[in-house]
Amino acid sequence: MGPVADSNSRGEPGGFTPGLRGFALLLLALSLVFYWAVWFAQETFIFRDYGFFGYPLAQHLQNSLLKGELPLWNPLSYGGHPFLAQWNTLCLYPPMLGAALLPLQWSLGVFCLVHQLLGGLGAFALARHWTRDPLAAAFAGLAFAFSGLLQNSLIWPNNIAALGWMPWVILWLEQGLSRGGRLWLCAVLGGTLQMLTGAPEVILITWIFATGVALVMWRNGAASPRVLALRFIGLVGFITLLASAQLLPFLDLLRVSYRDSGVASDDYAMPGSGWAHFLVPLFHAHKSFYGVYAQTG
Repeated sequence: MGPVADSNSRGEPGGFTPGLRGFALLLLALSLVFYWAVWFAQETFIFRDYGFFGYPLAQHLQNSLLKGELPLWNPLSYGGHPFLAQWNTLCLYPPMLGAALLPLQWSLGVFCLVHQLLGGLGAFALARHWTRDPLAAAFAGLAFAFSGLLQNSLIWPNNIAALGWMPWVILWLEQGLSRGGRLWLCAVLGGTLQMLTGAPEVILITWIFATGVALVMWRNGAASPRVLALRFIGLVGFITLLASAQLLPFLDLLRVSYRDSGVASDDYAMPGSGWAHFLVPLFHAHKSFYGVYAQTG
């Protein structure tokens, strides 16, 4: 199914209608059922990279902000290394700055869950925009929010944040390219927020898909080629400009960094049988000591 004209005659960003609000309540109710202990501060996430990576970064950000400092440097890891320039530290991501001012044992887990819900809402809005079918949109929203990818990404605050914005960026980009105005500004805002999350793989996939949507719009004559090109180039330019305080330090760090070829190994590569997981859940999977399933091999 490809992009179609938006059925929302009022041109509201993403179609904030009663249908979306009702689906938001459904998503929230399901999240409260599955993750009630995190929502109500009885438990927190801890498994793997959440405890090893995400939480320590948030803790350093919180400590720095409470001292009135912007953490450019982290002296607590490997003898010290850049912090803001790492990009995936969420150092300049506005929602993370809010979460860092609250007790992290509660706020960081809720931060991840809120972005999971944001992604589900975005998938609902995007699918409804393309299909004009509320049932299909609800299925898409639930499938995206509670997919294995998003649930697994709860251990990476930056990845779940980028995935949460992904469908909104696609939706607002299509609407903004065809109509301009405040919908184009919504695309700029959504793209900038996703860019500040620091999840390069998710951002790259988003913009590959966004470019495909723009090409389909050009082929279908959604707007004149000149207008589409100007709006798309302007969108990319404004997002880059607004996120430059994060992107420029990262590119400078990348320029002077050295990465040993031995870092990339096949230890975590998906085995050949892993493709069957798209059809059969837990195919050739085993349960680890922590109760989490992993693919054998």
